[in-house]
Amino acid sequence: MTDFTQNIGTIRPQPRALSSGRFQRVAVARWMERHGSRARVGRPSAVTPELEVEGLRLLKAGSTVSAMCAALGVDRSSWYRFVNRAAGKKPRRRARHRRSNAISAAIEKQILKLDREGLTRVAIAERLGLHINTVVKYLLRAGRPRRR
Repeated sequence: MTDFTQNIGTIRPQPRALSSGRFQRVAVARWMERHGSRARVGRPSAVTPELEVEGLRLLKAGSTVSAMCAALGVDRSSWYRFVNRAAGKKPRRRARHRRSNAISAAIEKQILKLDREGLTRVAIAERLGLHINTVVKYLLRAGRPRRR
């Protein structure tokens, strides 16, 4: 049988648990202390300084960008991203596209009008020839919660 009274007073107190937000702030502060404020965060560039020198040498010798990238083992998009970053251009963001299955503004107005008149979602869908889920999703997006 083990006597647990022998170890009383020898247990070290556990450090206080940090919330996830506080933990992140502490971790970032420690990282910044080690690496400095100008350290780059994130994935390293595929185009290293050595590849940059070699790539520029190949381009000056008359090689095409595609052939140069193939010889260096770098993707063309990575090379162009590197060149644009070196020129001070901001990275291009993809444009948000309108949903192809979005309903027209005229139908949205009709849905809201019929909802204000007190029709049920099923009745609105039948009257406009839409699926019930289309009507429900639009009304929820428009801030019109379900009625009970």
